Amino acid sequence: MLSWSGFKKWVETDSPRELYKIIFLVPISIVGSMLLWVMRVLLSNDLPSTPSDWLWFVLNIPLSVFRAALESPIWFAVTISLFLVLSALYYVALRFVRKIQNQENLLAAASTFRALVEQIGMQSHWPNAIAGDVGAPWDQLISDICKTENRNLLILGANGIDTFGSENSPLHDAIRRFRGNMRIILSDPNGKETIARAKSVGTDIKQYKKAIRISVEFIRNLKLQSRIVSLRYYSGKPNWKLLMTDQRVWVQYYMPGGPDVAETPVYIFEKTNSPYNLYELFSLEFERIWERCAVNKVID
Repeated sequence: MLSWSGFKKWVETDSPRELYKIIFLVPISIVGSMLLWVMRVLLSNDLPSTPSDWLWFVLNIPLSVFRAALESPIWFAVTISLFLVLSALYYVALRFVRKIQNQENLLAAASTFRALVEQIGMQSHWPNAIAGDVGAPWDQLISDICKTENRNLLILGANGIDTFGSENSPLHDAIRRFRGNMRIILSDPNGKETIARAKSVGTDIKQYKKAIRISVEFIRNLKLQSRIVSLRYYSGKPNWKLLMTDQRVWVQYYMPGGPDVAETPVYIFEKTNSPYNLYELFSLEFERIWERCAVNKVID
């Protein structure tokens, strides 16, 4: 059904350009018919004999074709139709070839992107860390933590309460069962950046500090059970949330001014042998912050 919106959409696309190409087939067919007539004359015995006759012959080609069309309209119509069909077939074939080329380019780009993803070790990406259909797979992370071959768990967070501190947090039980080496970095409850972070996510500073204390107390109890665990405070502005095992790293970004980190995208990177592997980059970032927090040892 015709409408102004439909016409506008048609104009904004490549449809007019395609229409011009189709219309252009008509003069091409006429020129083709002229050439066919010239070939017909050349194959006859009425060829010009002198240069002036040849010049006159060439100049009169359009008029001669017109006369031929009047004398034999059926022949002319068949000729025009033949060239229209051939031109249309050429146009369709050209579009088909271009479509195949575009698909090949898309496949090449996809292959390049896949190679890049493999080089940096990116395993998956999720819109947030909220448990549910679209949230990141906490179960997979728990499985990685609890594997017998996994000997290390590194955590860089803010208050830790929604990650492992509270009994209902995703990693609470996994950390309780873990028997490897744990190193944890949390925000300094007395730091200026911690106060700013609490305000940015709409949490009362007293509640935010309490959340840190609950997380620390949970880790302290593990230390009393002879677990290999260390915890330090950092006073800087939180940027990355990192949850690292020996083979994977869970990465999130603390957005300045909020929202809560649980609502930010999750990127999971695997440890690979590629020199561009981001797992190693985040491992170095954790170690850098860990050394920076050496003066703020809480559990050692």
